[in-house]
Amino acid sequence: MKSLVLANRTFKEIVRDPLSAVFCVLFPVVLFLLFALIANSFNGADLQNDIPQFMVQNLCPAICIFAFSFVALFSGMIISKDRTTSFQLRLNISPVKSYHLVCGYTLPCLLITVVQTILVFILSFIFGLQFNANVLLAFVLLIPSMLLFIAFGLMLGAVFSDKAVGGVASIIINLAVLLSGMFFPLQNMSGAINTIAEIFPFRHGIIVVNSALTGSYGDIWQSLLILCAYTVVFFALAIFLFNKKMRNKNN
Repeated sequence: MKSLVLANRTFKEIVRDPLSAVFCVLFPVVLFLLFALIANSFNGADLQNDIPQFMVQNLCPAICIFAFSFVALFSGMIISKDRTTSFQLRLNISPVKSYHLVCGYTLPCLLITVVQTILVFILSFIFGLQFNANVLLAFVLLIPSMLLFIAFGLMLGAVFSDKAVGGVASIIINLAVLLSGMFFPLQNMSGAINTIAEIFPFRHGIIVVNSALTGSYGDIWQSLLILCAYTVVFFALAIFLFNKKMRNKNN
Protein backbone atom coordinates (compact mmCIF):
# COMPACT_ATOMS: atom_id res chain seq x y z
CA MET A 1 0.00 0.00 0.00
CA LYS A 2 2.82 2.43 0.85
CA SER A 3 4.45 1.71 -2.49
CA LEU A 4 1.16 2.30 -4.33
CA VAL A 5 0.62 5.65 -2.60
CA LEU A 6 4.11 6.77 -3.56
CA ALA A 7 3.65 5.36 -7.09
CA ASN A 8 0.44 7.35 -7.54
CA ARG A 9 2.15 10.51 -6.39
CA THR A 10 5.18 9.90 -8.65
CA PHE A 11 2.98 9.22 -11.67
CA LYS A 12 1.16 12.52 -11.15
CA GLU A 13 4.49 14.33 -10.86
CA ILE A 14 5.68 12.89 -14.17
CA VAL A 15 2.51 13.54 -16.19
CA ARG A 16 2.11 17.01 -14.70
CA ASP A 17 5.26 18.14 -16.49
CA PRO A 18 4.39 18.91 -20.15
CA LEU A 19 7.99 18.21 -21.21
CA SER A 20 7.73 14.64 -19.96
CA ALA A 21 4.58 14.13 -22.03
CA VAL A 22 6.34 15.47 -25.12
CA PHE A 23 9.54 13.49 -24.77
CA CYS A 24 8.13 10.31 -23.26
CA VAL A 25 5.11 9.95 -25.58
CA LEU A 26 4.86 12.42 -28.44
CA PHE A 27 8.49 12.54 -29.52
CA PRO A 28 8.86 8.74 -30.02
CA VAL A 29 5.59 8.72 -31.98
CA VAL A 30 6.72 11.58 -34.22
CA LEU A 31 10.13 9.98 -34.69
CA PHE A 32 8.58 6.64 -35.68
CA LEU A 33 6.31 8.34 -38.19
CA LEU A 34 9.23 10.31 -39.63
CA PHE A 35 11.39 7.22 -40.17
CA ALA A 36 8.48 5.17 -41.48
CA LEU A 37 7.61 7.88 -44.01
CA ILE A 38 11.25 8.14 -45.05
CA ALA A 39 11.35 4.37 -45.60
CA ASN A 40 8.17 4.51 -47.69
CA SER A 41 9.68 7.25 -49.84
CA PHE A 42 12.37 4.87 -51.12
CA ASN A 43 10.28 3.48 -53.94
CA GLY A 44 11.62 0.14 -55.11
CA ALA A 45 14.55 0.20 -52.68
CA ASP A 46 15.69 -3.03 -51.07
CA LEU A 47 15.27 -2.01 -47.44
CA GLN A 48 16.65 -5.27 -46.10
CA ASN A 49 20.00 -4.73 -47.82
CA ASP A 50 20.17 -0.94 -48.19
CA ILE A 51 18.61 0.50 -45.02
CA PRO A 52 17.54 -2.44 -42.81
CA GLN A 53 17.14 -0.19 -39.77
CA PHE A 54 14.11 1.37 -41.49
CA MET A 55 12.27 -1.95 -41.79
CA VAL A 56 9.30 -1.95 -39.46
CA GLN A 57 10.47 -5.02 -37.50
CA ASN A 58 13.75 -3.19 -36.80
CA LEU A 59 12.28 0.26 -36.32
CA CYS A 60 9.71 -0.91 -33.75
CA PRO A 61 12.16 -2.12 -31.04
CA ALA A 62 14.56 0.73 -31.78
CA ILE A 63 11.96 3.44 -31.13
CA CYS A 64 10.67 1.59 -28.05
CA ILE A 65 14.11 1.50 -26.44
CA PHE A 66 14.81 5.09 -27.47
CA ALA A 67 11.59 6.09 -25.70
CA PHE A 68 12.60 4.20 -22.55
CA SER A 69 15.75 6.30 -22.29
CA PHE A 70 13.65 9.43 -21.70
CA VAL A 71 11.87 7.70 -18.83
CA ALA A 72 15.30 7.30 -17.21
CA LEU A 73 15.83 11.05 -17.62
CA PHE A 74 12.55 12.23 -16.11
CA SER A 75 12.39 9.63 -13.33
CA GLY A 76 15.94 10.57 -12.32
CA MET A 77 15.01 14.25 -12.21
CA ILE A 78 11.97 13.62 -10.03
CA ILE A 79 13.89 11.44 -7.58
CA SER A 80 16.75 13.93 -7.30
CA LYS A 81 14.29 16.78 -6.67
CA ASP A 82 12.54 14.72 -4.00
CA ARG A 83 15.87 14.29 -2.21
CA THR A 84 16.32 18.04 -1.86
CA THR A 85 12.80 19.07 -0.84
CA SER A 86 10.54 18.74 2.18
CA PHE A 87 9.21 15.55 0.62
CA GLN A 88 12.45 13.81 1.61
CA LEU A 89 12.12 15.15 5.15
CA ARG A 90 8.64 13.67 5.42
CA LEU A 91 9.93 10.35 4.13
CA ASN A 92 12.70 10.35 6.73
CA ILE A 93 10.23 10.50 9.61
CA SER A 94 7.72 8.10 8.04
CA PRO A 95 7.77 4.28 8.28
CA VAL A 96 8.78 4.00 4.63
CA LYS A 97 11.50 1.51 3.76
CA SER A 98 13.88 1.68 0.82
CA TYR A 99 12.02 -1.07 -1.04
CA HIS A 100 8.83 1.02 -0.76
CA LEU A 101 10.70 3.85 -2.47
CA VAL A 102 12.12 1.62 -5.19
CA CYS A 103 8.69 0.13 -5.93
CA GLY A 104 7.00 3.51 -5.66
CA TYR A 105 9.27 5.01 -8.30
CA THR A 106 9.46 1.89 -10.46
CA LEU A 107 5.73 1.16 -10.91
CA PRO A 108 4.68 4.47 -12.56
CA CYS A 109 7.75 4.42 -14.79
CA LEU A 110 6.92 0.86 -15.81
CA LEU A 111 3.38 1.96 -16.65
CA ILE A 112 4.69 4.78 -18.84
CA THR A 113 7.06 2.44 -20.71
CA VAL A 114 4.18 0.04 -21.33
CA VAL A 115 2.09 2.91 -22.78
CA GLN A 116 5.04 3.93 -24.96
CA THR A 117 5.39 0.36 -26.21
CA ILE A 118 1.70 0.00 -27.00
CA LEU A 119 1.73 3.23 -29.03
CA VAL A 120 4.80 2.19 -31.00
CA PHE A 121 3.35 -1.25 -31.73
CA ILE A 122 0.10 0.30 -32.92
CA LEU A 123 2.07 2.47 -35.34
CA SER A 124 4.05 -0.59 -36.41
CA PHE A 125 0.80 -2.41 -37.28
CA ILE A 126 -0.29 0.57 -39.35
CA PHE A 127 2.97 0.45 -41.31
CA GLY A 128 2.89 -3.26 -42.02
CA LEU A 129 3.85 -5.27 -38.94
CA GLN A 130 1.69 -8.39 -38.75
CA PHE A 131 0.00 -9.19 -35.45
CA ASN A 132 0.81 -12.73 -34.33
CA ALA A 133 2.30 -14.67 -31.43
CA ASN A 134 5.73 -13.22 -32.22
CA VAL A 135 4.43 -9.74 -31.41
CA LEU A 136 3.29 -10.87 -27.96
CA LEU A 137 6.68 -12.48 -27.34
CA ALA A 138 8.44 -9.30 -28.48
CA PHE A 139 6.32 -7.23 -26.08
CA VAL A 140 7.33 -9.49 -23.18
CA LEU A 141 11.00 -9.36 -24.20
CA LEU A 142 10.93 -5.57 -23.98
CA ILE A 143 10.33 -5.78 -20.22
CA PRO A 144 14.04 -6.27 -19.33
CA SER A 145 14.90 -3.13 -21.33
CA MET A 146 12.10 -1.23 -19.60
CA LEU A 147 13.47 -2.22 -16.19
CA LEU A 148 17.04 -1.48 -17.22
CA PHE A 149 16.28 2.14 -18.09
CA ILE A 150 14.13 2.53 -14.97
CA ALA A 151 17.12 1.29 -12.97
CA PHE A 152 19.26 3.95 -14.67
CA GLY A 153 16.72 6.56 -13.58
CA LEU A 154 16.72 5.31 -9.99
CA MET A 155 20.51 5.42 -9.87
CA LEU A 156 20.72 8.90 -11.39
CA GLY A 157 18.15 10.25 -8.98
CA ALA A 158 19.84 8.69 -5.99
CA VAL A 159 23.33 9.96 -6.84
CA PHE A 160 23.08 13.26 -8.74
CA SER A 161 21.37 16.60 -8.18
CA ASP A 162 18.39 17.53 -10.35
CA LYS A 163 20.64 19.91 -12.33
CA ALA A 164 23.22 17.21 -13.02
CA VAL A 165 20.75 14.44 -13.89
CA GLY A 166 19.92 15.96 -17.28
CA GLY A 167 23.54 16.00 -18.40
CA VAL A 168 24.33 12.48 -17.22
CA ALA A 169 21.06 11.10 -18.63
CA SER A 170 21.88 12.65 -22.01
CA ILE A 171 25.04 10.53 -22.05
CA ILE A 172 22.95 7.40 -21.51
CA ILE A 173 20.52 8.46 -24.26
CA ASN A 174 23.37 9.05 -26.71
CA LEU A 175 25.03 5.75 -25.79
CA ALA A 176 21.73 3.97 -26.36
CA VAL A 177 21.43 5.54 -29.82
CA LEU A 178 25.04 5.03 -30.90
CA LEU A 179 25.63 1.55 -29.49
CA SER A 180 22.31 -0.09 -30.26
CA GLY A 181 22.26 0.37 -34.02
CA MET A 182 18.89 2.10 -33.79
CA PHE A 183 19.40 4.34 -36.78
CA PHE A 184 22.37 2.78 -38.61
CA PRO A 185 23.20 -0.90 -39.26
CA LEU A 186 25.92 -2.04 -36.86
CA GLN A 187 25.93 -5.46 -38.50
CA ASN A 188 27.51 -3.88 -41.58
CA MET A 189 30.35 -2.36 -39.55
CA SER A 190 33.52 -3.87 -38.21
CA GLY A 191 36.18 -2.95 -35.71
CA ALA A 192 35.96 -1.27 -32.33
CA ILE A 193 32.40 0.06 -32.65
CA ASN A 194 31.00 -3.46 -32.98
CA THR A 195 33.05 -4.74 -30.05
CA ILE A 196 31.95 -1.85 -27.83
CA ALA A 197 28.31 -2.31 -28.87
CA GLU A 198 28.48 -5.98 -27.89
CA ILE A 199 29.69 -5.03 -24.40
CA PHE A 200 26.84 -2.63 -23.65
CA PRO A 201 23.24 -3.86 -23.20
CA PHE A 202 21.47 -1.54 -25.65
CA ARG A 203 22.16 -3.53 -28.82
CA HIS A 204 21.13 -6.75 -27.10
CA GLY A 205 17.81 -5.17 -26.16
CA ILE A 206 17.06 -4.57 -29.83
CA ILE A 207 18.38 -7.96 -30.94
CA VAL A 208 16.05 -9.95 -28.67
CA VAL A 209 12.95 -8.06 -29.79
CA ASN A 210 13.88 -8.03 -33.46
CA SER A 211 14.63 -11.78 -33.31
CA ALA A 212 11.24 -12.43 -31.73
CA LEU A 213 9.43 -10.38 -34.38
CA THR A 214 11.18 -12.21 -37.22
CA GLY A 215 10.85 -15.65 -35.62
CA SER A 216 14.62 -16.11 -35.22
CA TYR A 217 14.28 -17.65 -31.77
CA GLY A 218 17.79 -19.08 -31.72
CA ASP A 219 19.24 -15.55 -31.76
CA ILE A 220 17.36 -14.49 -28.63
CA TRP A 221 18.94 -16.35 -25.76
CA GLN A 222 22.50 -15.07 -25.62
CA SER A 223 21.46 -11.42 -25.91
CA LEU A 224 18.59 -11.97 -23.47
CA LEU A 225 20.95 -13.39 -20.84
CA ILE A 226 23.31 -10.42 -21.23
CA LEU A 227 20.42 -7.95 -21.06
CA CYS A 228 18.90 -9.59 -17.97
CA ALA A 229 22.30 -9.69 -16.25
CA TYR A 230 22.71 -5.93 -16.77
CA THR A 231 19.18 -5.30 -15.51
CA VAL A 232 19.68 -7.34 -12.34
CA VAL A 233 23.04 -5.70 -11.58
CA PHE A 234 21.78 -2.15 -12.06
CA PHE A 235 18.61 -2.76 -10.06
CA ALA A 236 20.66 -4.23 -7.23
CA LEU A 237 22.92 -1.18 -7.39
CA ALA A 238 19.89 1.14 -7.36
CA ILE A 239 18.52 -0.60 -4.26
CA PHE A 240 21.92 -0.34 -2.57
CA LEU A 241 22.09 3.39 -3.30
CA PHE A 242 18.59 3.93 -1.97
CA ASN A 243 19.47 2.06 1.21
CA LYS A 244 22.53 4.25 1.61
CA LYS A 245 20.53 7.45 1.07
CA MET A 246 17.80 6.35 3.45
CA ARG A 247 20.37 5.79 6.20
CA ASN A 248 21.86 9.23 5.58
CA LYS A 249 19.17 11.60 6.80
CA ASN A 250 21.14 14.67 5.73
CA ASN A 251 21.37 13.96 1.96
